[in-house]
Amino acid sequence: MKRARVALVVGNVVLTLALLALGYAILCPARFVSERVLGWRQPAADESVPAFKPLRLKLEDEPTVKDRVQDFEVVWKQVDVPPPPSPVATPSAPKETAATALKLILVVPDRAMLVPVSGGEQLLVALGEPLPRPFERYRCITVDERKGVVTLEDQGHEKSALELAREGGR
Repeated sequence: MKRARVALVVGNVVLTLALLALGYAILCPARFVSERVLGWRQPAADESVPAFKPLRLKLEDEPTVKDRVQDFEVVWKQVDVPPPPSPVATPSAPKETAATALKLILVVPDRAMLVPVSGGEQLLVALGEPLPRPFERYRCITVDERKGVVTLEDQGHEKSALELAREGGR
């Protein structure tokens, strides 16, 4: 058994050395083969590229086009791909007005009672005065108790008319 192991180890060492020698011979053939045999690797005189001047193909250091979009314009035309579209403006959220934020529930001469649509405490508003927090940006400019309409104005001078909410309405 011991003899078989020694023979296996010696065989592996010999094969490894032979493989390394073969690799060296392939990568460095000039050390093992004469120059006459290696002559087949050189191209014939009529097969070489005549008057090849790589410096003529050198790219310019300074680009002739200053606009980066024009650099790629030729590529777009060659590939028949249109230039990228301009960015689309994202739609903004609808502007909150007094008509969307508040609901009118009671109208008396020169006063009105409002309730926030999102819920919360009732607000008592007097003619010509600003609303209490958090609606202080609005000011009551008219109160019409016969029609049940209150007009509020925000700081941008935009007017919003609030109508009296009907039973089970709005």
